[in-house]
Amino acid sequence: FIEANIDRSDFTDAILTNTTFENCFLHTNIFRNANLENVKILNCELEIIDFVGANLRGVDFSNSIFKKVDFRNADLTGAIVENAVFKEIILNGTNIDGVDFSKAKKIENIQLDIRPLMPEGSTNIFVEQENVEQNEERIAYQIHDYFDKMNIKLNKMK
Repeated sequence: FIEANIDRSDFTDAILTNTTFENCFLHTNIFRNANLENVKILNCELEIIDFVGANLRGVDFSNSIFKKVDFRNADLTGAIVENAVFKEIILNGTNIDGVDFSKAKKIENIQLDIRPLMPEGSTNIFVEQENVEQNEERIAYQIHDYFDKMNIKLNKMK
């Protein structure tokens, strides 16, 4: 898809592996549980997009802009976010293993439920880290390092 305008389309459960979207505008689209492994979404603008439960492993989001995008329970393992802009995104339950958000150009207003990463009764995700499973600990430290670099303060969710 080159310079395509894709509006109000439903790609639920679609298999779009190794597809390229370049210089595209995607608005109000659903990619729920879709397989987008190794897709390239380059220099695109995505607004009001549902990636809930999608396989986004290895996706290249370079130079793209995301507004009001829901990544809940998606797998972003190894995704490339170089120079990407993220505004109003939801990452609850999202696998972000291997994603280097420090390479993103801008990130604003992230909804991220860190409670699953926190030891029971903790008020800080970095208290009692030795009681956290190894995978959760790695993700918690990645989140901590990223937010430190971006000078963003984390608040405990109630």
